[in-house]
Amino acid sequence: MLKKGSRVFRPYYINECEDIKFAIKQVASQYNRDADSFDFELQAITTYKKNLYDYELEQIQQDVVDKFLQNRDNMLEPNLVISQRYCILIKEKERKETQFHLSTDKSFSEAFLYFHSGFTFKEGNFENLYARIKKEKVWNKILCFDEKSEKKALLDFLNTLSYPLKEETRYLLIRGVNLVVSTEAKLSFKKDITAQFQTVLANEVICEFQKPLQGKPGRNIRGDYIIPQAPKQEKQTSPLRYDSVSITLVDYPTKIEYRSAIGGLLDYNDDVLSIEDTLETQEVSFKTTGSLIGAIDSGAVINITEADAMKEALGQGMEIQAGEVNIEGNVGSDAIVHSKKVHIGGLTHQSSKIYADNVAVATHKGYIKGENVQIDMLEAGIVEGKRVEISKMYGGKIYAEEIVIHTLHSNAFLYATKSIHIVHMKKGENKFFLAADYSPSNKERYNALLAQKNNCIKEAIRLTKELKVESLELSKLKDTADEVRKVLMQYKNTKTKPPSYLLEKFEAYHARVVALREKREKINQLSGTFKSAREDIARLDVQTKDATISVDSGWVGYNEVHYTFYAPSRDFLCIPKPGEPSKVIYKDDKIELVL
Repeated sequence: MLKKGSRVFRPYYINECEDIKFAIKQVASQYNRDADSFDFELQAITTYKKNLYDYELEQIQQDVVDKFLQNRDNMLEPNLVISQRYCILIKEKERKETQFHLSTDKSFSEAFLYFHSGFTFKEGNFENLYARIKKEKVWNKILCFDEKSEKKALLDFLNTLSYPLKEETRYLLIRGVNLVVSTEAKLSFKKDITAQFQTVLANEVICEFQKPLQGKPGRNIRGDYIIPQAPKQEKQTSPLRYDSVSITLVDYPTKIEYRSAIGGLLDYNDDVLSIEDTLETQEVSFKTTGSLIGAIDSGAVINITEADAMKEALGQGMEIQAGEVNIEGNVGSDAIVHSKKVHIGGLTHQSSKIYADNVAVATHKGYIKGENVQIDMLEAGIVEGKRVEISKMYGGKIYAEEIVIHTLHSNAFLYATKSIHIVHMKKGENKFFLAADYSPSNKERYNALLAQKNNCIKEAIRLTKELKVESLELSKLKDTADEVRKVLMQYKNTKTKPPSYLLEKFEAYHARVVALREKREKINQLSGTFKSAREDIARLDVQTKDATISVDSGWVGYNEVHYTFYAPSRDFLCIPKPGEPSKVIYKDDKIELVL
């Protein structure tokens, strides 16, 4: 008999345990310890059967358990009771991270494995993984049988995944026989209808109504024969009221789905569900709406109407994400806007950031990244885009394919891949740069090509060094390998089995020869990829040769013009003087000023 409070614990064997959880709790209580500090090893499983009204259980012999439990007639016999008992060894728990968990419904009609994000798998560890899964099954008193088929299905599934897993992945491990659980009527929302700003895309499921359904009797995964009770309200219909123009109903046999007919803003007022296209508010700040973050592709429009020049329409630290954003007034510090189309009628703070395909801003001091950008007044802000047009520029930086400035003052840094066009230059102290990687799209391509080129040459140099060393080693072994080959041929010709050490010796040499050949092929591939990347960079440079700068009003003060090429690396500088031709081109490997 165990003494309560005993501090020394030794592994404790239990024969034919019906409930492992209860058994561990009992042992933990005897040792005055927490049950969570114990684990168990599964030693054996014994399967029993009996008729419902019989007193004695009858053991099913181990060699016929699978056949008996796979027999559908047996599993659908209402008066048959099936149970399993476990021989276990209770021991102290070792701390091990589990990268999966098993989950079942209340009726134990089915069980799913959930493999967590980050889960990794190697086929050599499958038996160990399955042993842990089997422990989860017996812990939940789930029947264990036909393991061969269960293992094969699980292994086939695991081999289809890419590791480590990027998101939680579900797998149906086992399902009951013929059992369909009754379901009660239930309306569940897939979107947060209480949120002030909830966007949806077209054809998204907003909510579901689960119809009340009468189940079917069958045997669950614990071996219990279940006769489902009828739903409490068998004729319950969906209580949801909705706008039939913006929301469509899809009726299935077991449920009703309410889907968005259009993209926009989810609205649930007066117990009516609908989708609107526009949200209008005076300001967006911590005190009012907070950040409004939705799906850019939803088509939702946000209009912020505060136009007072002394106030912030989009407040400090606020973030907006929607299909279109219209701000009548100012954008505060650290504010961020993500959209397809943005209009700002006031000024942007120097720490604000705007990301959109099409952007129009009255006065800009912050950061903008877009495709087509139009700014009335740029004051030391930064702009990245495909085509950027500025009415008045007082300092700042622009990176684009094409830059158009109507009135240029001073301290401007202009970076372009195709052209820079100045209508009227007021002052000097401006710098113009032309190169292949200055626009956002070209910069990404150039950086990718440059990384590819550099990585290829580094890897090729490393492999070439290894190739030289390994080639020298193999050349020293060639004579011996030739002798071994001759001996092996003699064995082959006499149809006798050669000694295993000779085969292993020759196979090891042959494997090194094959690896050396593959390494040469890899070096050749890297060389081809390097040349291709270098040629692609050179083609980008061709665009730079065609790039131009023009100043319609003529040069004023001190200005610099830089042309940069990458294949090969070259830099050219020109300092146009007032009165000299107003157009800059690249011709015959030099910068020229032409009329």
